[in-house]
Amino acid sequence: MVYVLKIMPINGYKSENKFRPDLTFADRASGYFFNIALPKKLTPGISTMNPFENEEVQRVVNEFFKKYFEDNNSRVIILGINQGRFGGGVTGIPFTDPVALEKYCGIGNTLKQYRTRFMSGYLDEYIRICGE
Repeated sequence: MVYVLKIMPINGYKSENKFRPDLTFADRASGYFFNIALPKKLTPGISTMNPFENEEVQRVVNEFFKKYFEDNNSRVIILGINQGRFGGGVTGIPFTDPVALEKYCGIGNTLKQYRTRFMSGYLDEYIRICGE
């Protein structure tokens, strides 16, 4: 499942925030993730996972967003957890498993080194064909 969320530079990650030029897209995106309110009541047999409670995940998410989105440009962010508990469910970064995070993004991590082959293999091939 994929969700698309447009985070505009005029909005902060909390409703009480007005546009603050000192907050970059990276600040707002990581702030959004770190302040997600999980549902309190769930259907029996359904559970949630929140990788953002892990300090190492918070570190790599901050590093990722600072590295690639340290500006105030208007952006569209695609949210998803390809391979769920082995990709974004581990790293906190949509569609990125711990191995790809280090290999392609240059962000070392101590997260359990899962490699999600389906989506990662597809993206590897797409980049190879189209160029970096």
